Amino acid sequence: MTNIRIEPVTTGPQLAAVRALFEEYWAAFGFPPTFQGFDDELVRLPGAYTPPDGWLALAVVDGEIALGLDIEGNPRTNDPNTPNTGVGTTPSVDMGAYEFQPQ
Repeated sequence: MTNIRIEPVTTGPQLAAVRALFEEYWAAFGFPPTFQGFDDELVRLPGAYTPPDGWLALAVVDGEIALGLDIEGNPRTNDPNTPNTGVGTTPSVDMGAYEFQPQ
């Protein structure tokens, strides 16, 4: 049986994984790292994302950080038959709890 947990993040490899996720998200918009102080925010992590005002967390599946997996441990895919929609220069990509699994 798959063991799925949501774990708080404050230090260590988990914080490095959060930093990488933030960088990937930011890069999708095409902004330079210095825009709106994003580079400083990364350096200060967890910074403002600590209780009581914030909280960083990662999904952990069977003891491994679940980067690129949905809540059931399925790999994330980009269905070419479903358009990515949203506003801005880069369309939004749905990254919900359950990822579409092609048959």
